[in-house]
Amino acid sequence: SQLATLEHAQAGAACGLLGAVPPEQRKNVSVKEHEMPFVIHPLDWPSARIAAHLVAILVAEIFGLRTSMLPPTPSTESALLKVAGCTVPVEQGCKGLDVPEAHVLVEAWETAATRN
Repeated sequence: SQLATLEHAQAGAACGLLGAVPPEQRKNVSVKEHEMPFVIHPLDWPSARIAAHLVAILVAEIFGLRTSMLPPTPSTESALLKVAGCTVPVEQGCKGLDVPEAHVLVEAWETAATRN
């Protein structure tokens, strides 16, 4: 399937873009002195998962960062909390982690392309 092909490419099997940073030269990001891959949090519908894999490929090959992907979630709110580093809801003060679980939330809507 197309998604399986994107997952294979995102895993760093081979560089696809001209001038891409090879997998062995990719680096982690540093967040509050904590080294980690650039973490992408997809949402759980096909367009969002495809967009997340495309972001992972572009971040890895163009910016030279190691990437990882959290499991997809059906909730935009829970994904945003992970990007914000919250372990409790915002209404309770967004208490939680020093380092967020994810760096970016990727969301795509299939209906957006059909609007004029």
